[in-house]
Amino acid sequence: MKKLSLVILITVITLSEALGQFLLSVYHHKKDKNAYYGPIPVKILPIITWLLYGICTYLLYHSYKYTTMGNAEVYWDAMSALIVPIIGVIYFGNEINLVGWCGIGLIITGTFMLSLQKIITKDI
Repeated sequence: MKKLSLVILITVITLSEALGQFLLSVYHHKKDKNAYYGPIPVKILPIITWLLYGICTYLLYHSYKYTTMGNAEVYWDAMSALIVPIIGVIYFGNEINLVGWCGIGLIITGTFMLSLQKIITKDI
């Protein structure tokens, strides 16, 4: 149950951050700041982002019940390193070259190694 709670918290933290970054990018790319993005005025997108980052901070605080500060940060960074670039590729047409994808892969690999460190170092 402890691991499931941590996974849920880190996932919600990451999705909140990714949505915040997405909204900031939409704000940045809109030339008319008085326009609307769906039903939301573009000029308030940064405020929504600040609120989303507040949610991230609150949930990150609660994630410390389930893991260390360092591990929580690494898990969050790894999920963000994958999700945020994918949003950029899909929505904004950003391009990531082979070196970039290799770097993202290394981050994910390192995160898995960290999560398995007790198992990996058990025999050493």
